[in-house]
Amino acid sequence: MKETGILVGMSNESACIAECMYAEKRMRVFVLQHVHSIDEEHEDIKLIGVYASQEAAEQAVARMRLQPGFCDTPEGFAISTITLNKDYWEEGYVTMDSSTESDAE
Repeated sequence: MKETGILVGMSNESACIAECMYAEKRMRVFVLQHVHSIDEEHEDIKLIGVYASQEAAEQAVARMRLQPGFCDTPEGFAISTITLNKDYWEEGYVTMDSSTESDAE
């Protein structure tokens, strides 16, 4: 049995599962962005910050809502949860220029 913290009295397998669950939870961050439309085709996306907890990100929203521009578009705030050490883009990419796009039509 593991003799540290909350893992006292747990089997080795249970302790391992608990440690993995704790590590996974601990490795998440909360990304705060603000988006507003400039026109029908363009948006302005601002990365406001990255926080260790949902509460800290929500506190940042409360602070930023008082600032010029943000106070006019309070609906533009979005908090996303991101797990660290994880690939979110797993494939390659291609770049298309305007001549390639018109050829595809």
